[in-house]
Amino acid sequence: MKKIIVFVDLLGGNGGTEKVINDVLKYYKDSSKFEVSIVNFGSISTKKWVNKGVKQINFFPFSFIRKIKGIRKFLFLFELLFFSIIKTDIVITIHLDTLKILAIARKINLKKFEISSWIHFGLKTSQFFSEKNFKELIKYSDSFLSITDENTDFLLEKHYPKEKIITLYNPVKRQEKTIAINNQKFIYIGRLTFGSTTQKNNKEMLDAFSIIKDLNWSLDIYGDGEDRIKEQEYVKELKIDKKIKFIGWKDSPFEEIEQAAAIISTSTHEGFGLSMIEALSYGVPVISSNIEGPKVFLSPQNSLCYQLGNVDELALILKNFIQKKISFQSSNIKNSIEPFYEKNYFYKFNQFLDGEINDKSK
Repeated sequence: MKKIIVFVDLLGGNGGTEKVINDVLKYYKDSSKFEVSIVNFGSISTKKWVNKGVKQINFFPFSFIRKIKGIRKFLFLFELLFFSIIKTDIVITIHLDTLKILAIARKINLKKFEISSWIHFGLKTSQFFSEKNFKELIKYSDSFLSITDENTDFLLEKHYPKEKIITLYNPVKRQEKTIAINNQKFIYIGRLTFGSTTQKNNKEMLDAFSIIKDLNWSLDIYGDGEDRIKEQEYVKELKIDKKIKFIGWKDSPFEEIEQAAAIISTSTHEGFGLSMIEALSYGVPVISSNIEGPKVFLSPQNSLCYQLGNVDELALILKNFIQKKISFQSSNIKNSIEPFYEKNYFYKFNQFLDGEINDKSK
């Protein structure tokens, strides 16, 4: 049996990255061919968000001591020691800054494991990606699991070897449930960050709704974040608070939603956009800013995009939904994301784990 470790660090437990990792761990939980486990240094304990039955190794206390000056060197040595003695075939890491640790550990490990990077943000647009990161990516990783065409193209432009890139995207479950269309009822699902310099850029969404405040509509906001209070105060200032519900975080919001006009995203950047493609799997169209990540699954059959920063354009799209000047067919929306359903995703993931589609030169 081939052994695979997914290495995580500094995850909150509620994001799209955690959901994808959990889906992968769940899929391979009872596999007779691959043993996939998770090793966690310093995040919220994965026991809180990973399915039962998955092999987990948690070094949870490290999250509390990271603020101590110089502690990163201690953690580096601890991680190095762990991966120097662990017996595995592949280590998949979601963090670029762990590649060097893994590469050093591999040199002194009796079993020479492979190292694969599985980055869940847009490399081209993210503040977290630097030239130093890329040099370490080239030097230390044997393969790169890409979640978007944009990331794949960016790596190719930077001359990362084509044969080492596996474009997997992210998996979405095919849903039997179809959420009924209600042209006045909009939804938002995600972290609550307010301003235009933040990722989710929720102020733009709220400003657009304020332009059409006299029309008949409602907005349900699922999620939480550092700017929740600021957003609640802002909708009162805009005098649209009676039309907006802050529902809070839900593990499975689509199970509770029975009607929707569309899901809205005003993000300044997204690695993939998991909540959007999940909405599509339920037959709910998307209204999104025209950023790169989600473009891989958005199409005229399932969405409308507006120019990021153009609040008037977004307001017009909302108005056209409300006045039924725009319509989508639920079945067409569901069918539009066929390549992203789990069957196709795990077919490619199995190929990767079998070593069929990545370079084995290291």
